[in-house]
Amino acid sequence: MIYKKNDKYTLYNGEVLEVLKELPSNSVDMIFTSPPYNIGLKDRKDTNIATYDNWEDNMDYDTYCKWQIDILNECYRIVKDNGVLFYNHKDKFKDEEYKNPIQILFQTKWKIKQNIIWDRGSAISYNAGMFGDVYENIYYCYKGISPKTKTNHNILGTIWRINRETQINHPAPFPLELPLRAIYSIFDDEENKTIMDIFNGSGTTGVASLLLNHKYIGIDISKKYLDMSIKRLDNYMNESQKGQQEIDKHVVENSYNNKKIDNQVSIFDLIGGNNE
Repeated sequence: MIYKKNDKYTLYNGEVLEVLKELPSNSVDMIFTSPPYNIGLKDRKDTNIATYDNWEDNMDYDTYCKWQIDILNECYRIVKDNGVLFYNHKDKFKDEEYKNPIQILFQTKWKIKQNIIWDRGSAISYNAGMFGDVYENIYYCYKGISPKTKTNHNILGTIWRINRETQINHPAPFPLELPLRAIYSIFDDEENKTIMDIFNGSGTTGVASLLLNHKYIGIDISKKYLDMSIKRLDNYMNESQKGQQEIDKHVVENSYNNKKIDNQVSIFDLIGGNNE
């Protein structure tokens, strides 16, 4: 089950739900993950995206939802009190019916705090008769008490304009900036938290975790992807420049108090918060 373990990361090989059931409760601080979207990549003719190594991605919809609900509830058990989950997923239109993954989350134990929109900048593929799908959802969820993030992170808003990843040999990689922004926003300069990605893929969440000096746990059914991840994780500093570029965005250049001193008009003035 354990594929590789050292003082920085642990990788598990196996079916995600089976692995999760073996992990201890209240042992992880944060999960950032993106499951297979169940869009049947193997059978699609409207995309040039490669298929997964050993996953068909074509479950019956009700079966898929139950699988995800069971997984997310196991995640809830594993995450510590006041821990968080970032769940990246996308809307789906099939057989004349629109489906939103938030319907899955509503059936779990998680509390949803916000829906962050990931603006990828371009569509991965184009369907005849539909607008290009250029965004995905990242549901920010929590267990226990809702966490509070600092202003230097909050200023980045809930629409994250980050171009999609095109340089990694995986059918559905997300860019390093995505998990790094989430992790850094939650923990700021704290270190040695335990971050998990239950659909490890190419190991991007792991690289983000190590760059921010946290421990990482990844799960994947594919040994091919785990081997790919090991190479990235063992050389994570090679991606430090891109990570630093994201961190540098988390800066408040002109605080509200400074604006008052400089006699600049703020939104609070416009809505009547300061009438003197």
